[in-house]
Amino acid sequence: MQTREIDWLPGAEAVMARLRAAAVVDAILSPDPELRQYFFQPAWQPGVAMAERRDGSGWFAFAVQEGDTVAVKVSMARASLGPDALARFVKQPPVPIPETALRFLRDADLRPHELSFLAWSTAGSAWQALDFMMEGKNSIDMGRERLRVAEQGAKAYYLFAKDYHELALDPAALKAIFAATPLDEALATSLCEDVEWGAARTQVARIGYPLA
Repeated sequence: MQTREIDWLPGAEAVMARLRAAAVVDAILSPDPELRQYFFQPAWQPGVAMAERRDGSGWFAFAVQEGDTVAVKVSMARASLGPDALARFVKQPPVPIPETALRFLRDADLRPHELSFLAWSTAGSAWQALDFMMEGKNSIDMGRERLRVAEQGAKAYYLFAKDYHELALDPAALKAIFAATPLDEALATSLCEDVEWGAARTQVARIGYPLA
């Protein structure tokens, strides 16, 4: 097994910022978390932030940041390492992998056995990725679709919202969120006219996004 450099993801900080922005907009558009796809926890574990996407079709995308290391993995129910194979891989990786990524890989809450690919970047280095899929399939390319927002930012979320939420969002308001503009009621209302501001403000605060 060899690593493959991927050039379509931006810098690690941008990946986390874009996924956080997506979680903010999802929280504004969908008060019910069961109807959201994007989630962000700034303190998932001590010193570790975690982003998640659940697309409802059996695919999951996760990203964690610890210090200057960011790791991303995409999981699919039909891609299974099995517990023994995963344990062997984590104990003796075939290639050098940051400890943050290895801990992330085996975390029991993040579907460790449904692994398609793992990617990581440390201190601004190029993204390295490992493909775990079988049967000649390229899970890196397949999983890229689940990471379009991390790759392209506001433009990709606009298309996602149009399809999933059936909304054509205000492009300027959306770009403001993806630029980390502090959120106030006016900005939230620009994205969703009937937003429940108090509830949305609470959710956004938990995400760790700046408030006006």
